[in-house]
Amino acid sequence: MKFCVDALDSQINDKFTIDKGTPSINLMERAGLGCFKIIEKQIKKTDSVLVVVGSGGNGGDGYVIARNLFENKYDVTVLDINEFHSEDCLTNKNLYKGNLITKIGDKKYQVIVDAIFGIGLNKEVKDPQLSLIKYINKTLAKKISIDINSGLDATTGLVLGNVVNSDLTICIQDIKTGLYLNEGRDFCNKIMGIDIGISHFDESKYYKILEKDDFENLIEKRKSHTNKGNYGKSIIIGGSKEYFGAPALSCLSLASLRCGSGYSSLAVPASLLSIYALNFPEVMLIGLNDDKNGHYIYDQNQASTFLTYSSISIGMGMGISEEVYKLVKYLLNNYRGILIIDADALNSISKYGVDCLKSHLCSVIITPHIKEFSRLTNQEIPVIEKNYGGLAGDFAKKYQIIVLLKNNTSIITDGKTKYLNIAGSPCLAKGGSGDVLSGILCGVCNQKEDLLKRVAFSAYILGRSSELCLLSIYENCVIATDVINNISNVFEEIKNGKN
Repeated sequence: MKFCVDALDSQINDKFTIDKGTPSINLMERAGLGCFKIIEKQIKKTDSVLVVVGSGGNGGDGYVIARNLFENKYDVTVLDINEFHSEDCLTNKNLYKGNLITKIGDKKYQVIVDAIFGIGLNKEVKDPQLSLIKYINKTLAKKISIDINSGLDATTGLVLGNVVNSDLTICIQDIKTGLYLNEGRDFCNKIMGIDIGISHFDESKYYKILEKDDFENLIEKRKSHTNKGNYGKSIIIGGSKEYFGAPALSCLSLASLRCGSGYSSLAVPASLLSIYALNFPEVMLIGLNDDKNGHYIYDQNQASTFLTYSSISIGMGMGISEEVYKLVKYLLNNYRGILIIDADALNSISKYGVDCLKSHLCSVIITPHIKEFSRLTNQEIPVIEKNYGGLAGDFAKKYQIIVLLKNNTSIITDGKTKYLNIAGSPCLAKGGSGDVLSGILCGVCNQKEDLLKRVAFSAYILGRSSELCLLSIYENCVIATDVINNISNVFEEIKNGKN
């Protein structure tokens, strides 16, 4: 596990460390030296290096990097267009004895170090710094950003005018949330970090990134003297005349989980049962009460039969209707297992009453993408993009549920702990990926122990499976069933310690 912090918490940590007795100038020296040691391994001795500096702490780090490059006989130049500098930045500017320029020249550089803006940037970049960023991006040089790519909001990952598109970003102490949220991932090819001894003020507030080693204890080794009844009963409820493929994908993913449920059932509108017959021999099929045209009709007697399952995923491809809403509300008030609400079940809640979530006997997991979350919260998408974690956490806390907010980086939170899932690839941006996730959740989250971590594990399984697809399938050609077929490989990686 590693921590990921936003700009404010990073600044609080800096101040906390300084107040405990470490001078800021010492932290700057450690940061610059640590970055230099990484940069030295990324470049050649013959490379010509340009360090582009700002006027504050990031620029000071740049000057320390440049000084170390100069003292180690590298061909280094600093580009500094700033009239004023912070005290620590000016101190390190004066210590640098190498080549210094104040405007862009004709020289070609093999490496450019971006030390213009740090985590404090909170408004659109304007000239002359905007022109510097454009210049950096136009060059063919290897680009290395310090702490955060200049022009990127360190908290939200939103672009503030323009942003350096780096080959490597070296994070100081902790990874910044902006490198993973929104557009951030598109501008950073690789992330590395250095520890410079900054203390954490309050780790309970930080995002946590779980890695494969963190999930090993969730993969249960099956004992010989057991049967299917020892591993829980799960059911997928979904489908309609218009969207009969969605629950099938969920069910396939459930059936593919080697450490998932002992029983798995698929409930679809009765008039559609023939479509699914014999396609899933391992799965019990249940016909939902419907209007004979493939649209669900609420039936409380039938709904009561679902109460015996250990986990339920509901909503995939059901269509938005009051009938679906009635079923969700019934389960919330009567079911005591783990309820995963997705897709049209979420959209039905948005339309007919979100406050049904206030009362529930079961453990509830919701899995909205950003547009679905916008409907649930009545917040515009740009507002959500500026405060993913805060809004997801507030929603989870208000309704005492787990929110898995899906995006290129997903946020998983119960209102107290916040996980980021960074596993995944753009090949998931296709129909069916969310349905596969619902099936994975239904298989993995069939017990309440470590439930939040299990939700994070499910998101990791989906993401890592998509990454493994790219080893043999071109990114644009990956489909949901390809992702399903790699689920067992993810489990094997974790259990056997493979990379």
